Amino acid sequence: MIRFALHQENELEPFAEHVQKRYQEWLSKQKKFTEEQLHWLEMIKEHIVGSLSIEKDDFDLVPFKPEGGLGKAYQLFGEELYSIMDELNEVLAA
Repeated sequence: MIRFALHQENELEPFAEHVQKRYQEWLSKQKKFTEEQLHWLEMIKEHIVGSLSIEKDDFDLVPFKPEGGLGKAYQLFGEELYSIMDELNEVLAA
């Protein structure tokens, strides 16, 4: 709403749609992910829609915790997990 009010955006769109568009753009520029990694990226995206960001502690919450939490995310993405989180926070919530 702020960007629209400041005339930085031409139309007002729901935040979830904004995030989905930016997520698809980001994903198209990335290496190939496994299906399991894509599932986790989708969960991260949805978390950002609801909370505006993703942090390490969020992996102790639903939907992450029942699927293995931070340990499972780290197993899937390795050292790249934290840079992916930072990128998604910046790209999706911007």
